[in-house]
Amino acid sequence: MAAVADRELETLAFHARVLAQALREDTPLLERCNFLGIALAGLEEWIAVRLGGLTARLRKEDKLRASGMRTSQVLREAAQRADMLLREADQALYTVLLPLLAKAGVHLARPDAVTPVQMAALSALFHRDMLPHLSILPLEAGLSLSAGAVSLAVRLADDGSGADDEAVVALADLPPLVPLAGGETMLLPVEDAVALNLRCLFPGRQVERCWPFRVLRDSHAVSKEDDPDVRHAVRTAMEKRRQGRVLRVMAHPELPGDIESRLCAALGIEPMRLVRRGYLAAPGRVMKAVAALPGWDSARYAPFAPRLLEPLQGDLFALLEQRDALLCHPFDSFEPVVRLAEAAARDRRTQAILMTLYRTGEPSRVAAALMEAARHGVRVHVWVEPRARMDEERNLRLMDSLAAAGCRVWNGPPGLKVHGKALLVELLEDGVLRRYAHLGTGNYHEETARHYTDFSLLTARPELTDDAARFFQYLRGERERPDLRVLTASPQGMRQELLRLIRLEMGKAEQGRPCGIACMMNALTDPELIQALTDAGRRGVPVDLTVRGACCLIPGLPAETENITVRSVVGRFLEHGRVLAFGGEGQESVFLSSADWMKRSMEQRVELLIPLTDGPARDAALHHLRCRQTDTAGAWINRRGVYNPPCAVGSLKCGAQEVLLAEATSQAPRA
Repeated sequence: MAAVADRELETLAFHARVLAQALREDTPLLERCNFLGIALAGLEEWIAVRLGGLTARLRKEDKLRASGMRTSQVLREAAQRADMLLREADQALYTVLLPLLAKAGVHLARPDAVTPVQMAALSALFHRDMLPHLSILPLEAGLSLSAGAVSLAVRLADDGSGADDEAVVALADLPPLVPLAGGETMLLPVEDAVALNLRCLFPGRQVERCWPFRVLRDSHAVSKEDDPDVRHAVRTAMEKRRQGRVLRVMAHPELPGDIESRLCAALGIEPMRLVRRGYLAAPGRVMKAVAALPGWDSARYAPFAPRLLEPLQGDLFALLEQRDALLCHPFDSFEPVVRLAEAAARDRRTQAILMTLYRTGEPSRVAAALMEAARHGVRVHVWVEPRARMDEERNLRLMDSLAAAGCRVWNGPPGLKVHGKALLVELLEDGVLRRYAHLGTGNYHEETARHYTDFSLLTARPELTDDAARFFQYLRGERERPDLRVLTASPQGMRQELLRLIRLEMGKAEQGRPCGIACMMNALTDPELIQALTDAGRRGVPVDLTVRGACCLIPGLPAETENITVRSVVGRFLEHGRVLAFGGEGQESVFLSSADWMKRSMEQRVELLIPLTDGPARDAALHHLRCRQTDTAGAWINRRGVYNPPCAVGSLKCGAQEVLLAEATSQAPRA
């Protein structure tokens, strides 16, 4: 059997790699702040979602009188690792980044440093913009606070009236930093801004002191995917998250013991769940806000203009009749994908537009184009996934807007999430039906397309567009199975196809023929696919894996799998694209995939595996894959389960993203 790493610890290891990026001195200062903010957000989300899920699983195993020993061990080890990483992040924040920010002229002010002039302006701002968002709550059993929101535990002087001397002030919907007037950039944490104005909330009482804290709740609750009323299931899951069990309380380091006891009792938790952090109540949000400060471009990565497919001002449909176009975001602009939807909406030849939407921006030009097309009488069918975690509310609103505009809004087949990325346009020209498709690895989200690496295939090839039509027929319930010719979909056949491709390379190795497997993905946790890759390595197949996040395959264990390489690339852009190549060099079969190699992707989601048969498109995808394989600046190499940081220095440093960015900005727009 293959040696398999624990998924939870592997996920935390990825957050550690992001945290390490915040400590790299060759990363611009505000980008380091952004990486720290991302790491902190990721760790807190892991506590809320994954730790909550492990806890729920342990309770279920105990109820069933199963041993639960494995889950209990993972829970303990992972929780300890998460808390250790939070301490390391705090150390990076308070001892490294805040001093560097102050030296650069960005100051996080303390309350005792606020001048009278600044206080007068702050008081006016407080009454105008903050006061409506504050709630005063008693510090007693049943205390209900929003997950992640900043609150203040307040101690009042005893006035002899018998009124409670402690209370909680809950802050909601307020930005993490408040600018102060001054010659340099001076910012005050929002909890301190409120603390300086607390007197007006407790008229007639003297405020002795207050201490900020935040509550992290169990956000593991998911909707029942077999519930026929999807909206009800989603809203029920969202409500459960809002009322989820308290997993952690992130508290000020000087919170007194008696207030701590009352707070824990009010929240119904054991004292061990209260963790004392630094003086910033929401350090991750503060770092992201600092990273977004206007006017500090010299402390950021140099801006760039993505390469633009031409002729965008001409007939995009005519271009696709001639050849495929593979866009590699963010090095290539996402604009052609948006323009395809907009052109279809405005073209009188358009008969139908069919599309899947998992996550979108708000506002979304793609969604606006669909609504415009529907209002013009075009048949528009849209599959919106309301169960996309943390985007449920947005997607429910999107479903309502699309339906109101005349679009036919669908959910996926019962029990399955639709995660495949597909857009199909059908045009009728001189009585001939022509189809054009977009098939990709990323969401139709114009903002994240500027920061995530992803791939978009634009094509008019009949073998692909006809399969896309069959795919949508399956989603509409007109087919029991997709019955695809060149595309492959999960859950019906993707794992089987991947296993077939892996075994094909094993057969080549046994015959002494050129062989190889090279894959780029976000996660590798599926046991059956891990076993197949391990077997391939044992049989002599070179296996090269670039896995951004959790990779449960341990290279080098057993020893005969030394020819399996696993790396994780961390850089300026979030690695999100998925490219798979099977075969010896120069003979590779190349695919894009919407799916990571996870059990849920193979069994509980509708995903797409897309072959690249157009020569230039295939070569471009391979080039991106090879660039990751030669990365020495951002690639962490996994050696027997331990990730080793990039070690190349000086002229030897070669970062895949930097190489691709240089190529994109130095080349003329592609014709």
